[in-house]
Amino acid sequence: MNIKKYLLVLIISLITILNLFAPPKFLTVRVSSNPSGAYFSVSGSEKIGPTPINHKFREGSTYIVDFFQNGKKVKTITYTCDGSPINVTLQPISKTLTVNSNINGANVIINGQQYGQTPLTTSLNPGSYNVQVTYPGYKTYNISVNLNSDQTIYANLEPNIAIKIKLPVGAKIWINGNEKQINFGKKKNKKQWKTFTFYSTQKKNTVKVKYKALVVEKNIKFENQTISLQAVLR
Repeated sequence: MNIKKYLLVLIISLITILNLFAPPKFLTVRVSSNPSGAYFSVSGSEKIGPTPINHKFREGSTYIVDFFQNGKKVKTITYTCDGSPINVTLQPISKTLTVNSNINGANVIINGQQYGQTPLTTSLNPGSYNVQVTYPGYKTYNISVNLNSDQTIYANLEPNIAIKIKLPVGAKIWINGNEKQINFGKKKNKKQWKTFTFYSTQKKNTVKVKYKALVVEKNIKFENQTISLQAVLR
């Protein structure tokens, strides 16, 4: 072997030996998740976190990275370290919303959807919600909730102001411009008068009644009394 080839082989051998004994190169990698606050393990290691957090990986090495929410493994990825960040999307962790009220059996409406009756416990994704609690004869309870943790709502329902009005069969009634749906029943005796109860959140109300060609409109103070329009609708 000539001297040049010998030196070349010697240099390659020395480089190989140096690479074998050279310390491994580690890169700092940013590990993030959406939502944040998750933990992860690297190839079976102890849990690390919460995210976002920096972690060192050996350059060129391949790892199995497991992500955890509430102690449960929810996602696994394979990562070959080249220094690029790790960013994973995870399912939101649901939160518990409990709704109680001073009247059991009140309807619970969340973001316009009926969820059940009080007492109610339901699981929802984190976020903002509009909660309504309703019960016939009572004012609607409204509250906005930012559900970032388990929460309990207590709805103290206040009674509406009521009035009872006697109406002839076939009459129509509006209160403060809103027509009220009334049911006289299947048997409609033309001479029959029926008493209906109406509720309002205010004391002074405009009541309009139409019966055949007659129209009566009055400002009436709701005071849980019974009134009859027989005198003007005969």
